Amino acid sequence: MEFKEQEHYEKDVMVEVFRKMIKNLNIMGFEKENHEALAFTLRDSHRTLQANFWRMIQEVAKDYATLGTDARNEKAVEFAKEINKINIYIPFI
Repeated sequence: MEFKEQEHYEKDVMVEVFRKMIKNLNIMGFEKENHEALAFTLRDSHRTLQANFWRMIQEVAKDYATLGTDARNEKAVEFAKEINKINIYIPFI
């Protein structure tokens, strides 16, 4: 996957943020707390940023749906494929 390079965009920062998020998802027993933290943060953000988040999830699902699977991620990849069937345009407003 190629990243767009932009002057004001700090790819390394975002990669590190997402790696930390994924690392925290690996701490078993905190699923509810993780869901609540993400939901709170999303609800607490600007509505344009909320839409940006969901637009990003759409794009991630497109990429993720192409992955190979085994028993650990099979249902997650199926879920991504189902999300891709939903054709909703989320405008940048």
